[in-house]
Amino acid sequence: MKRTSTITRIGMYTVGFFTLMNTTAVAYAASLQSPLNPMVSSIPLFISTLLKAMVIVALPVISVFIVLSGFRFLLAQGKEEGLKIAKENFKYVMYGTILILGAWTIASIIVSVVAQVTN
Repeated sequence: MKRTSTITRIGMYTVGFFTLMNTTAVAYAASLQSPLNPMVSSIPLFISTLLKAMVIVALPVISVFIVLSGFRFLLAQGKEEGLKIAKENFKYVMYGTILILGAWTIASIIVSVVAQVTN
């Protein structure tokens, strides 16, 4: 089985995210009645709110994994294999952080642009 590269996976997630956001921007005219929060009345606003909640939950988890990555650097004690694992762990934590914060930022920008266009 062939391993996909990290860049390929990030590209696939990005294309999927933009496809989802494009679909929701088209469906913006549809009005929702949210049982959770009456302030969320459209699909893009719902996705933005959902991503904001994900960021709120993910930030403490990201912090824990950054600390664990730091411990891996300390426990490696200069050993090549341990340092390689620690660097890879830190790299993936940063990829996840960029992906989560980037998705929330892009969704917030799309929601504000669509709101300005429709008003």
